Amino acid sequence: MHNSLVKEASHTIPISPVPEPKPAPGLEIELYGSLDAIRDDWLELERTCLQSGYNSFHWLNAWLEHMAPLESAARPLFVVGRLNGATSFLLPLILYRRFGLTIARWMGECLNNQNTGLWTANILQNGNAERLIERLETTLRTAGVDMICLKNMPEDLGGLPYPLATSDGPTSANPLYAFKLENDFQALYARTRGSKARKKIRQKQRKLSELGTVLIRAETNLDARKRAVEATIENRRIRELKTGVPNAFHTTNHRDFLIKAFAAPERLGDVEPVVHVMWLNDDIQATVLGLIQQDRYYCYCTSIKTNEALAHSPGDVLLHAAIEDMCHRGLTWFDLGMGEEAFKKHWSEPAVLKDWVHPISSGGRVLAVYWDRKLRAKRILRNSPSFWENYKKARAILRKIGL
Repeated sequence: MHNSLVKEASHTIPISPVPEPKPAPGLEIELYGSLDAIRDDWLELERTCLQSGYNSFHWLNAWLEHMAPLESAARPLFVVGRLNGATSFLLPLILYRRFGLTIARWMGECLNNQNTGLWTANILQNGNAERLIERLETTLRTAGVDMICLKNMPEDLGGLPYPLATSDGPTSANPLYAFKLENDFQALYARTRGSKARKKIRQKQRKLSELGTVLIRAETNLDARKRAVEATIENRRIRELKTGVPNAFHTTNHRDFLIKAFAAPERLGDVEPVVHVMWLNDDIQATVLGLIQQDRYYCYCTSIKTNEALAHSPGDVLLHAAIEDMCHRGLTWFDLGMGEEAFKKHWSEPAVLKDWVHPISSGGRVLAVYWDRKLRAKRILRNSPSFWENYKKARAILRKIGL
């Protein structure tokens, strides 16, 4: 491991078993502070478990190496559950220090579209996960955690209730958009999009072709994938300058993370990075970066070059091609991620995500009150179209003058 966080924690002794608040026969929970210590368990579990692609070994290994130092993360903490001796769940967490308190969050949360951890179907069935939240609270308290802050979790995972997303828990600030695929893309397309929308796409494709040679493909060449990552970052930088929409990838750490995630020669685990590119006259016009985890495709981010072709919606055309590709590959789900962008609503209905925000010390309870008020204020602002319009205009002006 190259990351100092992993090196510093390499001698952490697992705590096993953790005292149980209530009996849970056959379930033991252990804590690890080293990625190396749980690498084999993680990779074996990933082959058959239920999880998000953003909690894959490949994705979070890249995050630990390049993003953890930038986010001032204190140390990693891996929570491993074993049911009757078999590894049954793994929660990759990161501990932060804020206001003298220790806060447990999902590893990579700021760059993930949703968070799940890794779970076997067995632990989610037959009541095996009952009272798991109580067990985890006790476990994290022994690790010195003051506040649990796990966000953007689904209500179900693989059709089974997700144990950390309780019905009375807070709703995440952003919903998730995902839809079921079909082997026959044209049938899915006709059912999902109206005839006028399909006609518009054909017109856009024709207009793009009039500008030159258009080529759309999923890149397998590492140099082409790296070039696509660089184009994604540059396209988003220019968009921020022109529109004020924040660029999430604005540092060399972000660049190195994306290259390792989508264009590195080595890959461990079950996840498959996918890079779709639209080439126009041998230049990259649009990109879609995503992950395949088992039967689900996760659309991570998109980008469009700002030029004369922009008027013909190359990003929309490329997204259609990516959806068609996933249909042909036989996948079941296409996950568009979080956020309220209009193009997502063309394909699917929003799904609620849940947060688990819970203090487990007196200091954590004070922090929880502050965060609750902050979250309420953010929700009010998110639902105010005038605020966001003025916010983007202000950001665009500040960027143009170099601030």
